[in-house]
Amino acid sequence: MAGEEPTEESPEETTATELSGGSLAGLTTRVPAPMRVSWRVVDAEAGGLRLVAEVERRAGFNVPIAVSIVLPPDARLVEGTTEFVLPEGTGEDVRAVPCVVSVTQGVVPPTDLVLVAHAEGSAFGAHAEARYTFGRQSLVDRRPSPTGPVLPARFVSGDAPESSEDSDEDDAP
Repeated sequence: MAGEEPTEESPEETTATELSGGSLAGLTTRVPAPMRVSWRVVDAEAGGLRLVAEVERRAGFNVPIAVSIVLPPDARLVEGTTEFVLPEGTGEDVRAVPCVVSVTQGVVPPTDLVLVAHAEGSAFGAHAEARYTFGRQSLVDRRPSPTGPVLPARFVSGDAPESSEDSDEDDAP
């Protein structure tokens, strides 16, 4: 067409185009999460932590959402509840539940305070978590270190074996 410059597709785009039957439509579309959970810190004083557990139901997600708070071993809930349910509803809904967590002064718990939301229906399930790390680096942000054997480059790149020595076929006598 006049006025348009030709563009070059990268190998990833070419593969994606081939896999999707010639169209890239919809490959980058993300389905929104049906719910969101988060911690909001109100006050963090020595030995005590005042938080608000926030659970948001997105529009159109109409099943009950079971919510629980998982405490580190050395922490205890002083105010609030460790379990509650957002009842079935058709519209958007945000529940804010205040809580106070007590920890030993000067001791950073070794595990996170976790806010867990779970919902399921007859043909689906949804799960969300929010973590409060007490100032530690988040375990989720840490990259795992590989523990397996080092693989040949052809396994990583997806290239075919270059010689018959690498073939898994048995040689006929």
